[in-house]
Amino acid sequence: GYIGGDGANGGNLTLTCKNCGDLRALLGNKIQVRTYGGNGGLGGDGGLGGLEGLVNAGQTSQDGNPGPKGRAGKSGSTGKNGAINLEGN
Repeated sequence: GYIGGDGANGGNLTLTCKNCGDLRALLGNKIQVRTYGGNGGLGGDGGLGGLEGLVNAGQTSQDGNPGPKGRAGKSGSTGKNGAINLEGN
C-alpha cells in the first residue's frame, strides 16, 4: 500500500502589543490560539493477493495457492507544533 503523507507543521505566531497589559493573561482567556501540526495521512491498504495457478488437466490437487495479500502502507508523521511568541510593552 501507499505511504500516508506527512502532516504540515503548525505556523508560528508573534503577538506584539503596546499598552495591552499582561499578554499572557489574555492568552487562553480572551485570545485563543492553536498552532498544532497537522495529522499524518493514513497508509493505504495492501493489495489483494494474486490468483492461484490452475492445472488444465483436471487434477486440482496440483493447483497453486493464492498469492499473499500486500502489506499496508505506513502512516505519515504528525507535523510539528508551531510557537507562540508574546512581545509586550
